[in-house]
Amino acid sequence: MAGRQWTCPDRTIGGYPASLQIRCEAPTFRGEIAGRIATGTVAALTAETSVGHLRTMIVDLVGPLDLVAENEDFELVVSWSALRVSAGGLPAAPREGRLEARRLAVTLTTRDTGVFNARAAGLDGRANLVADEGTAPDDVAFSLAASGLTAPTIDGFVGGSESADVGAEGTLGHAALLRAPTVRRLDAWRQAGGMLDLRMLRVVRGGFNGQASGNLSLDDAHRVTGRLDTALTGFGPLAARFGIPVVGVQLGGLLSSLLGGGKTAVASPAPNAEAMRLPILLKAGRLSVGPFPTPVLLDPLY
Repeated sequence: MAGRQWTCPDRTIGGYPASLQIRCEAPTFRGEIAGRIATGTVAALTAETSVGHLRTMIVDLVGPLDLVAENEDFELVVSWSALRVSAGGLPAAPREGRLEARRLAVTLTTRDTGVFNARAAGLDGRANLVADEGTAPDDVAFSLAASGLTAPTIDGFVGGSESADVGAEGTLGHAALLRAPTVRRLDAWRQAGGMLDLRMLRVVRGGFNGQASGNLSLDDAHRVTGRLDTALTGFGPLAARFGIPVVGVQLGGLLSSLLGGGKTAVASPAPNAEAMRLPILLKAGRLSVGPFPTPVLLDPLY
């Protein structure tokens, strides 16, 4: 499953005649994660399919998940109060899927960067194969919503300690190449022209309300590259933190709009009439807001 070898030392089967249910206590898996061979465990999982919906499988997992690289480069620990994954279109490759989680807590410890912690009150993700004209047969449409998101590392970078609500909708091109999280598959996706088309990205945090749309991909140096057209409300404190002159940003956004014929790629309306509309550019390892570079450096993903 997903390029990993799973073992289930303690398995029970039940649920019939109305359904087929398999419960596994303390399952383990081994495989490549982000270029490292890693082993992982969860407390338990239950997979079930009903007689009336044999092409759909629902998997409930009991945490925590503990994932460790065999070379000790990283350890990932994830806990939750509820976590369910469902997939439809079986037994072939799934055509649709959903992830639902409540009260998530994530701790990632790496050899190079130390400890990163994050929490979310809720997470809901959906994905399905796109059948629209003009799309590749393995393009996947997705939506993602996270509520009550907090991360001390990010707080220290952007300032403040408020929780955030984040939502995203879009299409992931050539998604079949990313079914397993390996470096080889990620590079194959890049070489195939893989792209993340964001129709809507929204972040609400304290007095900040940002909306964006655009395209992201990977450059030849394996860094994220692309452009997001944005509408930002409450951007002043963040701009000041990074030394970006708000007046210059507003002027740059106005000039960009005029030179572009007054068009913008943001699909949804601005949060209010005072929102600044300007591009965020990710290019050659740097992140810029309008014509102004920021201190953010984009490291290669692999």
